[in-house]
Amino acid sequence: MSTDKFINLISAHTQRWRDVDMTGSLSTETVLAIERAEATEYLQLLVIGGLRSSTQSILNISRLTRIQRLRISGLQVQWDDSPKLPLLRILTVSFTTLPPIHQLHALLKTSAMLESISFHNIDEYPRGRDDGVQTSQPCTRGDVIPLSNLANMHLNMVPSEVSTHLLTHLACPGPLSLAGNHLNQSVLQNQSFTRLMPAAIITFQRIRVDITGGGLRVHTDNGDHIKDRTAEADGPGFEDFLDLEFTLANLGQMTGIAQNLGVLLESKRITLTVRRNSSDTIRVATDLIPALNSIDDIWVVGGRTLGEVVGILLEKCLGEWGDSVWAAPRLQYLAVQDVLEGEEENAISGLCRLWERRYASLKAETSAGFSTNSLVPCLPLHRLLVSDERMIERILEEDGFERIIELSIVTGNDYNR
Repeated sequence: MSTDKFINLISAHTQRWRDVDMTGSLSTETVLAIERAEATEYLQLLVIGGLRSSTQSILNISRLTRIQRLRISGLQVQWDDSPKLPLLRILTVSFTTLPPIHQLHALLKTSAMLESISFHNIDEYPRGRDDGVQTSQPCTRGDVIPLSNLANMHLNMVPSEVSTHLLTHLACPGPLSLAGNHLNQSVLQNQSFTRLMPAAIITFQRIRVDITGGGLRVHTDNGDHIKDRTAEADGPGFEDFLDLEFTLANLGQMTGIAQNLGVLLESKRITLTVRRNSSDTIRVATDLIPALNSIDDIWVVGGRTLGEVVGILLEKCLGEWGDSVWAAPRLQYLAVQDVLEGEEENAISGLCRLWERRYASLKAETSAGFSTNSLVPCLPLHRLLVSDERMIERILEEDGFERIIELSIVTGNDYNR
């Protein structure tokens, strides 16, 4: 039986539909059947996709008052009315537009049962009426969107106005799997972000911060496994993860960002990865490493990059108790990978400079983990990993290294240890 014949057969009974899942190239008959199904009182699931070429708005969202799971892809939606979807648990929208922020805000605020929000590949944010809610300032109590059941939120290729608003107005008390890319730096500058961020990181002991040529990424390992599955997310069930990306263009004004991120992550162990060709980002985010006091693990790619990182590690900062400490005072593991031919001398020179100025004066480690004789306390470097044997041979020629650090060859698998 063809699709059209099947639709013709069941379209006379749209009032009995409970779940609707239609994707692909839909005929006019199918579209008409969906329109009739909108008025179905007990429709609980609606999945529609594959109509990106359609010029017709076939879905009036305000009619779906009993909908629990709604997934829309490539479909022009009529957002004119402010819908109230009090039973909605799963909301996934992709390859189309979202309503203006004031309407989206109202929709979410009346959908208190939401467990999962997924917006990806959203078309340009529609402007028009005044949005009514400011996204650049901390929101007031009346502006907060309380979603006590929210467990997953994915924001992939979403206009910055939308992502900023959601990340600074939602309030959820429990653990939250959170992913967002192309975020505006104003998110980290907004005090209201602290409502959401602690919930997202509460279940994790280790956070990864990556500095690349393109910007800054804060994530857990789990985020790598789920990052490209946003389109398939249909509610809770994914592993907990955190994955937030800020582009270099959006990090141009770093005032307060590093400090805010440091406060949010102060109770977590942090692995910092600095990729090759990240000089521009390092210059923009110079105060990031000193702000992240709980960094205990740094991975550096390239000899030139190592020199830039060493320069930061040799800076003195104001410690928790007002004393003078090295940047990243809890650093114990340092890995240097992919040093190219011609970069070895610079890499060795950087490591020697780091050892002589930061670690050579450290004496026996006390039970508290700090040197009793150092005026600038930091933990001793426990392990140094390098990418080839020649560098180990050169390092061992330098007096003192072998007394305080374990030398190892780093492989690709070591990164995930």
